Amino acid sequence: AKPGPNTAILLIGLLRSYEHMGIVQVSVLAPGALGHVARNNRSCTCKLDAPAGGASIPVSTSTATVRLDTLWEEKVSVYQSLKFKVSAHDTAADCLWLQINILEASPPRAENKVKLMTVTVNGA
Repeated sequence: AKPGPNTAILLIGLLRSYEHMGIVQVSVLAPGALGHVARNNRSCTCKLDAPAGGASIPVSTSTATVRLDTLWEEKVSVYQSLKFKVSAHDTAADCLWLQINILEASPPRAENKVKLMTVTVNGA
């Protein structure tokens, strides 16, 4: 379905499999107070301005976070899609960042692989 006005659907495609796989945390982030968008005729770029005096850069606001263990017991590998719906009121910025973290498993695993297959954005 097509998203409504001022709404974007973000789909993250990952591989799930029965061996070698790890845990992933996917977050959609909106720029913090120091974020801005630079535009020219054909594109726009999200940037973080460096704070004066060497102060730390503020952490961006998370609009959504999903954690997924890509290891499972079924003896087949499959495509798994994570769906994020982001509307304009979730962020004051014109852009979003995608943060992907590989997390330690408990108990630890010999391998902790995560395979990102697709990133798709619909709408906005």
